[in-house]
Amino acid sequence: MISAFFPFFYYLFIGAMTPGPNNVMLTASGMNFGYRKTVPHIAGIMGGYTTLLMLCVIGVGAAVKAFPELMFALKYFGAAYLLYLSYKIVMAGRIGLDKQRKSTARPLSFFEAYAFQFVNPKALVFALSSMSLLPENTSMIAMMIAAFIAGILCSGISTNCWALIGQAIAKVFRDDKIRLIINLILAALLLATLPLMIS
Repeated sequence: MISAFFPFFYYLFIGAMTPGPNNVMLTASGMNFGYRKTVPHIAGIMGGYTTLLMLCVIGVGAAVKAFPELMFALKYFGAAYLLYLSYKIVMAGRIGLDKQRKSTARPLSFFEAYAFQFVNPKALVFALSSMSLLPENTSMIAMMIAAFIAGILCSGISTNCWALIGQAIAKVFRDDKIRLIINLILAALLLATLPLMIS
């Protein structure tokens, strides 16, 4: 029975570990603010992504796809928010060069990270497409439990890894100008996901 869920878990794990908006932002946050201050951001992603998966299991995802106008609004709201997040990454890179900014800069809160999962193009694509990998003739309760475990484990492992990578980068590159360049690269990588969002 458990082995029947392996393709579902494996697919979501690969999706969670590979670069995307969440992982780019976590790398930037880990680098600019450290792992400890990034924990609410991590928890928000875990909670939001797990909720998204469970909503897809009960059919909410399919219902949303059935209304093109709603999908259109989600895509462009997400695109606008992605632009804002890219701006925040660039500004976070200026922390070391701007003492005044250092006192006001902060990582994403739990709620901000949680809410972003519902307009995150990569999270939406993987959550919706993973439903086809759930075993047939499986009870709703079993699928909900599988979605919950997959959401927590896959997003938990990936978010912590990428935040720690960001913190490691900060320890290696201590020069503020180099950090700004890295932040600019991360912001550009985040912007590169825009075509996926509005396609």
